[in-house]
Amino acid sequence: MVHNKYKAKAKKVVDIQEICAQLCGTMGANDTHLIDKDDDDDEYVEDEDVYMYPTDMHPDERDANRSTVHASKAIEWEHQQYENIVGSNHKMGVFTT
Repeated sequence: MVHNKYKAKAKKVVDIQEICAQLCGTMGANDTHLIDKDDDDDEYVEDEDVYMYPTDMHPDERDANRSTVHASKAIEWEHQQYENIVGSNHKMGVFTT
């Protein structure tokens, strides 16, 4: 029973090493990535994030990802604006209902 346990662990290690060898180089410095030019509409904004997509990503998946990122940024911006307004009203002693 102990022998089978060691055998299973050794097989698991070999399987993991094989998977790592297969995945080695699939994402990294050796790959070329497409930069979606639609994300760069606001060229005057210097610190805007640039998103790189895998070359084999389906266009529909890329568009869905881009929409999700933009929606997330919009929600984050709205939250920051709310915090700024509520925070400034509390500092001045103004309370709105």
